[in-house]
Amino acid sequence: MKKMIVLMILAIVASAQAGLIYDDAYYKLHIGAFRGRGQNDPFRRHLVEVDALLFAGTGDAAVWYVNSNVSTEGDGTSWTNAKDTVQEAIALASAGDFIDVAEAHAESGSDPCLVNVTVAGLTIRHYGNGSRQGSYTFADTDTTFRIGAANVTIIGGRFVAGISAVVVGIDVAAAADYFVLLSADFPEPSSVAYEFVRAIMLTTAADNVKIIDCDYSNVGAIGATNFLDLDTGIVDELQIIGNKIKGEFSEGAIHSDKVCTQMWIESNVVTNLTTGQHGIEMTANATGVLKDNVVSTDTVAASYDIGYLEELGINWWDDEGTRDTSPVPWTTNETGVNRWGASELAQIEGEVEDALAVELLEKFLANIDGGSNAYPDSVVAQSMLAFLMCTGANPAITTFDNTTDSLQAIADHVQTLITTGAGTGVYPTGITNESIFAFILASGASATASTYDNTTDSLQAISDRVTTIAGNVDSTTTVAGRTYATQITDVTIADNDLFLVAGGPIMITSFIGEVTTVIPATACTTKIWMNATEAGLDYDFSTAVDMTGSVDGGRIIFTNVNPSVLTPLALGATGAGSLMSSWYCVPGLIQAVDSDDNTPAGAITWSMTWIPIVDGVTVAAQ
Repeated sequence: MKKMIVLMILAIVASAQAGLIYDDAYYKLHIGAFRGRGQNDPFRRHLVEVDALLFAGTGDAAVWYVNSNVSTEGDGTSWTNAKDTVQEAIALASAGDFIDVAEAHAESGSDPCLVNVTVAGLTIRHYGNGSRQGSYTFADTDTTFRIGAANVTIIGGRFVAGISAVVVGIDVAAAADYFVLLSADFPEPSSVAYEFVRAIMLTTAADNVKIIDCDYSNVGAIGATNFLDLDTGIVDELQIIGNKIKGEFSEGAIHSDKVCTQMWIESNVVTNLTTGQHGIEMTANATGVLKDNVVSTDTVAASYDIGYLEELGINWWDDEGTRDTSPVPWTTNETGVNRWGASELAQIEGEVEDALAVELLEKFLANIDGGSNAYPDSVVAQSMLAFLMCTGANPAITTFDNTTDSLQAIADHVQTLITTGAGTGVYPTGITNESIFAFILASGASATASTYDNTTDSLQAISDRVTTIAGNVDSTTTVAGRTYATQITDVTIADNDLFLVAGGPIMITSFIGEVTTVIPATACTTKIWMNATEAGLDYDFSTAVDMTGSVDGGRIIFTNVNPSVLTPLALGATGAGSLMSSWYCVPGLIQAVDSDDNTPAGAITWSMTWIPIVDGVTVAAQ
């Protein structure tokens, strides 16, 4: 119970404190995410830079487009003219350009360099979410994705081990200062035999590199050495922030045996499933900051080995071999051994919990009750309960009347209203005149429920009427001046009724046919004409034109003359415009007539748009 009270109080505090932490626009979009981080915090500065890369304009820089699924490879200047490999786009790019990689783009290869970024200042952005991001599958052990120039940024992307013992996934060369890898994914390989020996490797003097918000998983294979290998030489100002790493590593998942300096390692979640091996392992003289990380290993002694890195915040250790255990704070003393024991941690947790409960209860709840006085004097004016119970800027509890204002009284009142509104009889006599329900259902000052007709006045009836007015096909009630559409497929190319117009004249604004089944080489001459309801008003809408041999997909349009010329367009012909002027159509049957009377096989779908000249006209496909 005590824990529940503490959690409820903390939720109240959190709600009261929710809001903007900084005034700048970036943090207005990221409220609370970086609470407590100062203006010089590296994580905060990094995400401001990321926003600039993702959302700022490209300025004078060019954007090159890559999509392995493009139907025809082009010059790379647009999605429709995209290159089909990233390397081709790099060959076109200049310093500072952007390369945008399409969703579901995929590359695979066994060359030593699957991709070799040799142009400084490039930003490679991958579109799509999760597994839909562009992917790179390494199909040979010596295949790598090489960063060979400075100031390169890669945002997103999936890097997939497609064979056993890929030596290096992303190879960051000495020239690649200020390289940024953001939100990349190293997914679980498709086979337990596949793995990167080193997912990322930094070469000596590759300084000011940032590896941020990357996901790595390889729990099936046992051939990996590191996620991040710093053994090839000294690097300075390396930032490793917000990564999630889980796998079997024969050394530390993040590992260096060189004296790397001024590193910043923060907010990473690292799991090493190999017995006795570290999550984060530095050489004795390495320098920098270790802040708010979580490492899961089999023992606390094999969790962190941080050299001279300074500890900030709370770094945690969790037993990866035991499920449902809570992580414990980790720190080093002079001998480098965790100084917190289980009993000491339990004691500290209890003391903190008790102190929070007492302090917060006294601060927020002390003024709720006025003492031992009887209700209503026991509730203090302007207290929390007074604001819940009474209205006004300065709520005085004496205005509260529990016979009308309590939750039970309000519930009873609502139930009474419902009962009075509905009555006890069968509809429509069951609805009391001038009741709440009567005023909702029926019009008039006296609201007599018997005037209500659910066939026309119910919500469903009104909805059906609105749908009809909106202009659905074959409307039973139409509105003059609105545009409607009707379609029919003429399955025999002969004299055939197409559309029946009734209730008044219409203006036909377009009339187009599409051959849906090929018309064979039997003589077939077709025209569109009006078989009028009133005798003597028949007339042709179009000329009669030979349709023999028209193929599936052919289009039929009508020209802007009287009568319109029925014009078949050959398959592959350009254009599909409706050239006709509007046709005035009297009530009657619109028919397709075959003057040869051969009744050949074939089918044409006729589509017509029309406007009723008077209300209530109907047009029905026959």
